[in-house]
Amino acid sequence: MKIKDNFKIDFYTGEEIPLKIYREKLKNKLKRKNVYISEIADFYYQEKYSKNILYALSLRYNIPRCPITDEFVSYSLNGSVIMGKFSSSCTPSQITQYSLKNNEHYQKKIEEFKIIRKGSGNPMFGKIPWNKNKNKNNCDAIKVSAENRRGITFSKETLKRMSKSAKKRDVHGHTGHKHSEESKQIMREKTIERFRRGKFPQTNSLPHRIVKKILEDIFGECGKDFFEEKGYGNFAFDFCVGSFLIEVQGDYFHCNPNTRHAKPKNKMQENNLKRDKRKKEFVIKDNKYKLVELWENDIINNKEKIILCLKSLRKS
Repeated sequence: MKIKDNFKIDFYTGEEIPLKIYREKLKNKLKRKNVYISEIADFYYQEKYSKNILYALSLRYNIPRCPITDEFVSYSLNGSVIMGKFSSSCTPSQITQYSLKNNEHYQKKIEEFKIIRKGSGNPMFGKIPWNKNKNKNNCDAIKVSAENRRGITFSKETLKRMSKSAKKRDVHGHTGHKHSEESKQIMREKTIERFRRGKFPQTNSLPHRIVKKILEDIFGECGKDFFEEKGYGNFAFDFCVGSFLIEVQGDYFHCNPNTRHAKPKNKMQENNLKRDKRKKEFVIKDNKYKLVELWENDIINNKEKIILCLKSLRKS
């Protein structure tokens, strides 16, 4: 649906909109030289009434509503107001599910694809994927993509949807399966034993490598005086030096309280904080070792402080 009207008039009051004032405001906000009158009107309604242009247009037109959310449909602005079929709050998954249930042609196509696109009917049958055996270290395209995604975080709502989707996934090996406490304990013990035997790749982050090099300079090669991946209780710790357990904590992943990452922003960080708390409580309660936490920011930017800290462990 497309609507073209006299956007110079306030549909609520019938008065003229002060276009010059709002035009300059909008230009500064969008950092554009030119803006459409419909865009100015939309900006005006949102500033003055906290509602978009569709609410104003609904006084004169029958504005369509989203069949999923029952909200006004999404819209774009140029010389006129062009409306879509669904609201802006609809997710792609919701739209797909709605189309699947209500579009007979779409349903037929899906059923056809299930039959004709199996095996040799699949356009990719027999072809080698372009990214096979490639990663950011040997492929510029993947490297650029990885760099572009650096620092991206998901909202709690998105993470919740992803979690819900993963639980429903048929191919997920553990969907709906709950282990007994006995099974969990066996898996913990086997995991720790694999760490001890070096069957898992050890942490290889930059902070971890720096700390390892410092420890080697102080105590010599891994062996009698210190070693990596200390299995203790139900946990694994980065290093063990005498009666000290050392954890190398990433600022982002473990929420360094002295940085901008102090407060968790996603479920992964929350889970890490809970696990870190359980580790600390276990070490204190068992009272066999003392726990030393080294933060990424100090390791990278205050190396001398880390060296003095680790040297002090030799004297303790």
